[in-house]
Amino acid sequence: MNKRLKILLCILLILVLIEALTFVIYKYINRYDPNNFIGLTAEQITDRYGEFDRYSFWDLNGNYRAGVYTVKPKRVGFLGTYNEEYFVIRFDEKGFAYECEYVISGAGG
Repeated sequence: MNKRLKILLCILLILVLIEALTFVIYKYINRYDPNNFIGLTAEQITDRYGEFDRYSFWDLNGNYRAGVYTVKPKRVGFLGTYNEEYFVIRFDEKGFAYECEYVISGAGG
């Protein structure tokens, strides 16, 4: 293999790795974007993102009042304690998500 081909292959490999890393970071950052949830039903949300970590029901028919995903679990370590972070999705009477927010357990009451 000549030297130019090796350099070209190395550059191509680096570009592919950068693209893959960018995709993973973008997907992680946008996972808990409220715009991805507003207007969807609980069923649509769980089909896309998996079952809720916690939830509460609106009525006896099983309609959700709120669904919760754990963004960051609680950690207790040598350098300190970190509270849990949640992403809460609230549903209206018709079963559609209308509000989302981040909640940090133990923060401000």
